[in-house]
Amino acid sequence: MRFPVACPGASTVLTIVFISRPWNRVELRARKNRAMSSPEIASLSWGHMKVKGCSSSYKDCKVWPGGSRAWDWRETGTDHYPGVQPADLEEILRKGVDMLVIGRGMSEALQVPPSTVEYVKKQGVDVKVLQTEKAVKEYNNLAGQGAKVGGVFHSTC
Repeated sequence: MRFPVACPGASTVLTIVFISRPWNRVELRARKNRAMSSPEIASLSWGHMKVKGCSSSYKDCKVWPGGSRAWDWRETGTDHYPGVQPADLEEILRKGVDMLVIGRGMSEALQVPPSTVEYVKKQGVDVKVLQTEKAVKEYNNLAGQGAKVGGVFHSTC
């Protein structure tokens, strides 16, 4: 019998394996499962992003180890100015990332206030703010190295 056990704050999940022996003794073994990885951003063009393993495409998106979703600015009242707010990033920070990449748009019209960058750093997370094409390249590079990286990306202006 196998039982996956999530460990709070851990980057891996342990599977506890119960092995019944002929002499009615039970042996416990713990096996480390591969941690969830950050999904690759498969394609980027003006107003369109595709995340590997996801059937949906996004205009703007959030990605984290094990998942992605559309980044709907209406949820937090985000606009190009004043730009990305801590509320836009909290969901990703709760996923336990060590690095956050923010894509400001193809023409870098989306602002990222210094207070937002400072908020992320106070959470113990490194942050990079880049033009979106460069941000996607950096994110994919980090994800490919197995880093626990998350990101928010604006795919137009």
